[in-house]
Amino acid sequence: MRTLFLVLCVAQAAAGKGRWTPEATASFARDLKSFGESVSIYGKNLIIGAPESQKALIFTQDSSGYWADKAEAVLQDPKDLTDVDQKGDPIKSNFGWDVAIAQDWNAAKETKTIMAVVGSPKKRKVYIFSRKTDNSWSLEGRIEQPDTEGFGHSVALTGDGGVVVGAPGAGKAFLYLREQGWRKPAGVFSGEPGFGHAVGAHKSQAIVGSPNERRAYIFESKDQKWSDSPSLIFEQANQLGYGYTTKIAGNYAIVGAPYAMKAYVYERKGGSDDGKEWALEPAAEFEYPEESGFGHAVGISESGRAIVTSHTSRKAHSFGRSNAGIWLQDQVIDAYSNSDGAFGMATGLHDRRLVVSAYPTRRVYVFEYLGKGESVARGRAPSDDEEEADGFMNIPMTLVLCGVAFLLFLRRRELWLCYLRRLANHRNKREAVRRNDTLIRKPGDPGAPMAETEMS
Repeated sequence: MRTLFLVLCVAQAAAGKGRWTPEATASFARDLKSFGESVSIYGKNLIIGAPESQKALIFTQDSSGYWADKAEAVLQDPKDLTDVDQKGDPIKSNFGWDVAIAQDWNAAKETKTIMAVVGSPKKRKVYIFSRKTDNSWSLEGRIEQPDTEGFGHSVALTGDGGVVVGAPGAGKAFLYLREQGWRKPAGVFSGEPGFGHAVGAHKSQAIVGSPNERRAYIFESKDQKWSDSPSLIFEQANQLGYGYTTKIAGNYAIVGAPYAMKAYVYERKGGSDDGKEWALEPAAEFEYPEESGFGHAVGISESGRAIVTSHTSRKAHSFGRSNAGIWLQDQVIDAYSNSDGAFGMATGLHDRRLVVSAYPTRRVYVFEYLGKGESVARGRAPSDDEEEADGFMNIPMTLVLCGVAFLLFLRRRELWLCYLRRLANHRNKREAVRRNDTLIRKPGDPGAPMAETEMS
């Protein structure tokens, strides 16, 4: 019974309800150095960083599902480009080293604004942009920490008026609030050197990775007040690089350990949102020892989907959470050609949209998650073969059930063989009676039924 229960759970988890489009619904290429070094996506808004070109480009998807090839905005700071050192030589920036885009909700004004944040750790600055009603973008704020090494190495938006900035060189992470004009930090989080290498945020929660410590820290706010002390610390002391990448969304968090070729998912459980608490033990552990760099980039969504990339193997692994609470891989997205060098260098995930960059080939791909029978909104017609469209995601279930039957057969092979022998004997007797056979033949004669000793 225990085996059967486990098998049913696995079968339920493997029965996917959708899939990522096998081909990208959009791809972007630009002749910009390091185009695709960083990416982030929110709904129909995509931002791509090109730090060696000191730019970040924003692309949008229209109501019909088409992604415009022309960037809606090219973000850069003209003032930043004029900075010079003591000799008068321009200071090269790496504007776009990390990027984030999200919808910001202003509870006081009840307004929604699409915002983007761009990091420039060489100059120890972070830039905050917002979209105006005419779809133009403007620089809303510039945050600077000249004495904090690595400030701007990692950035994240909370979605409710907050920005988290990592400074791994100083072992710190900072949180700034829009209502305070992005000036004084509302929270300063500290750790060992390397703390702040990766950050993630969602509303009242933030996660900060510290790969040197092999830890990831959870910080939370209550009543709009952020505590400088972590509410929880995830740790995998034996996993090299744990905390190199982190993301958080709703009740899920993911931490990558690329040097150990692993990634971990954590869950927040309980009743209401206020009463939920993070489980210290991971809900899932993904491991691909044959894929060097697995865990280099990660993403997670509120709906229970996770993405883990392996840029050296040029793959993006998709995982889903079933109603039974089991996380299993349901798809692998490969690089399209040998020219797509480090496919999976950076990734972003939000709701039903996924972005994966192929740096240094300067290409970025967007995928969309389709439910059963759905088609891409970008004018692509549904499949005429209804059976093929509906049956695509039934393939994993079929394979699982076949595997289940085979495992059960191996586990109770003797019982199955005995049953089959008895069934064959019974059929032979019925056939003999039908032919008025007296069944006086001895066991062992050609066509004679098997003896009871043989069946046991």
